[in-house]
Amino acid sequence: MNCEKIQELLMADYIDGEANIKLRAKIEKHLAACDNCSKMKEALIKEVLDPLKIAEKQSPQDFVWENIKDSIIKERQNAPERTGIRALKPAFAVPILAAVIIALILIAGLPMAQRGKIDSYMAEQIEFVETLDTDETGANGLGTAIEEYFFS
Repeated sequence: MNCEKIQELLMADYIDGEANIKLRAKIEKHLAACDNCSKMKEALIKEVLDPLKIAEKQSPQDFVWENIKDSIIKERQNAPERTGIRALKPAFAVPILAAVIIALILIAGLPMAQRGKIDSYMAEQIEFVETLDTDETGANGLGTAIEEYFFS
């Protein structure tokens, strides 16, 4: 991997502890051979992680939580009561129904040339997604554990 990719991974997955074992090994192998990236790792630890480790935990005072609770109660009391879906007046229902029908006809009747563009675009996107599986980061192209959770 090149330095740019390593530095990106240092700031994202590695420093947060989100990198998998295989990716961590690749990063550490690069760090052993590259002074610039090693210095960046040390700077990240010194400037980002160390201050968080020594930071004093702050808890808000009790009156803050009381104010939040009171605000929520007041907001719920002032909120209008929902009684379900309101029916449209007939004068509005007909034009809306006509607009929906026209939109459906237009969408269903796309010219073949447009469909060819869509097909080529979709093929291009499928090809791109397939290349994500061959990403050398070892993260299956999905990124961090959170991204893998949402995208898998």
